[in-house]
Amino acid sequence: MGGDVMAYYHPCKSCTHAKTGCDKRDQMRASLKGLGVTSVKFKCQQRMPRFKMGQRVRFDWTHYDDDSNEAIMTSFTGTIAYEKRGKLRFVIRVDQEESAEELHPKYVFRNGGDVVAIKPDDIKLLDEPYRHICAECLAYQGETDRCNRSEYFITPVGCLTLEATS
Repeated sequence: MGGDVMAYYHPCKSCTHAKTGCDKRDQMRASLKGLGVTSVKFKCQQRMPRFKMGQRVRFDWTHYDDDSNEAIMTSFTGTIAYEKRGKLRFVIRVDQEESAEELHPKYVFRNGGDVVAIKPDDIKLLDEPYRHICAECLAYQGETDRCNRSEYFITPVGCLTLEATS
């Protein structure tokens, strides 16, 4: 097999570190050189996700009108909750649109709720302050009823809902 084979480095996807000049990536590239490896997964302690919990973002979403089946592009804003590492997506709690009932997230998203997973390249960072959001139930600080969605009405330890009711 002649020449270098281009390899895909899985943990580098959506990492804020520059691909050129990253010590870990360079080390992996050197150790794999000449082996014909095209894809590699490894644990990287230096990886920094492109978005952080609590950042305010905007994203576009295509949904379809029930009557005409017409594609409608809509922009939503929300808060980054966490990264789904294996899926290379960020989970976002979507803001409730107050202006138009048909644009309410529960009518737009298939899961009927206000949480959606979006590819990092489809997310635009907003110049807004961070919002405190619970990693367990995705409640904002001060909300008290979000954890009660669980089947057993158990509020997880560390949930922001506990702080609001204490």
